Amino acid sequence: VVFVPNTATFTLTSITDATSCNTTGAPIQTVNVTSVECSSLPVTFLDLSASPAGSKVTVRWSTSSEINNLGFNVERSTDGVSWTTLGFVPGAGSSSTVKSYSYADNNLEPRKYYYRLKQIDIDQRFKYSGIVSATLNGRADFQLGQNFPNPVNSQTTIQFTLPRKENVNISLFDMNGRTLKVLVNGSKDAGSHVISVNVGTLSKGVYYYKMQAGDFSDAKN
Repeated sequence: VVFVPNTATFTLTSITDATSCNTTGAPIQTVNVTSVECSSLPVTFLDLSASPAGSKVTVRWSTSSEINNLGFNVERSTDGVSWTTLGFVPGAGSSSTVKSYSYADNNLEPRKYYYRLKQIDIDQRFKYSGIVSATLNGRADFQLGQNFPNPVNSQTTIQFTLPRKENVNISLFDMNGRTLKVLVNGSKDAGSHVISVNVGTLSKGVYYYKMQAGDFSDAKN
């Protein structure tokens, strides 16, 4: 993968075949590679959550930037496989400030529900968000999920679940225990939450994140 400069030259000097036999030369082949700049993501999600209350689930999300964003289809599933579109929430078009959105899913029966967003561009291209869940009239526990993807290059997501409204702190640490970033610090509603974390400025290595919510504490790397 070529990051910088835009053009790089690679000289192939050896080949190992399927029998582990090496063929060497000086050089065998020279390859010139030119990288192209990728356009920015149309929407940068900050967080997504699904909070149950009575017979209703409220889906909330926020973005830090939007480019030609038509809006969001809110989708629901009862098994995490088959999805139904509930409604459409208009986007901000193009914006470089934080925008917050919500959608209320009413008159639900007691069970577990899954939610995701289908973000649609003005030119009708689309992409899907992560998945969150909410359980109505069921017992929920504190949970801190494993980030995905892991290992990560620049952007990753972390999911956590709260059985009730609680003050939550999630922080990122290096292996020496030094705090590098505070990812979440404040009151969060009951339900499932997904946050997006940019770690592109960090050096390669092993890091861990820790969640503190009431008496609950957990850490993962």
